[in-house]
Amino acid sequence: YSKLNKEEYDTYVLDEKEVSTVSNNDVIIYKEAVSSIYDRNEDYEETVETSSSNVVETNKNSIEDEKYVYEYTYLRPVEGNTLKEYSMDKVVYSKTLDMWKVHDGIDICANDGEEVKASEKGIVERVYEDAFYGTSVIIDHQNGIKTVYRNLGKEVTVKDKQEIKKGQKIGNVGDTSNGEAKDETHIHFEVIKNGEIVNPNVIGIK
Repeated sequence: YSKLNKEEYDTYVLDEKEVSTVSNNDVIIYKEAVSSIYDRNEDYEETVETSSSNVVETNKNSIEDEKYVYEYTYLRPVEGNTLKEYSMDKVVYSKTLDMWKVHDGIDICANDGEEVKASEKGIVERVYEDAFYGTSVIIDHQNGIKTVYRNLGKEVTVKDKQEIKKGQKIGNVGDTSNGEAKDETHIHFEVIKNGEIVNPNVIGIK
């Protein structure tokens, strides 16, 4: 047999000199086999084209989603330095619990009673008391991003389903977090992207 390349797929055809050495039935069977290979290759090519198209479209949508997210300029809820970084891939020490654990947000230093601002415009999804993090507010920014503000004082200035502006006051720094009570006064700040808690730096906090 001699080798023939067709559209990068390898198939084989009979060398003319070898045709006389096989029976007619063998030739018919072989031709059917080659035809079947070509048919499968054509189907495979179509599948690849469709698949590639889907991949390109998916990547395009992903890029558009990312662009939409970054059209917002997110503010730090308070102006202080970061006390504890986001750390979900390694454990950090908790003074309060006296143990090593992951940390699903960033802790930003602030004075007790300092004003806490919304990072971006959005709609308040929930105001509630968390057993570990204390008084908490979740804001849905309507673009796949939600921001979460924890360890607030008991008196918040927003309510569920309220539409708020970027930089609007949502409450004050408090000490309501039982799980981080021994840390310096701070706001525990989280970011949820498409339903998953992520590093707040992913949205470019200013």
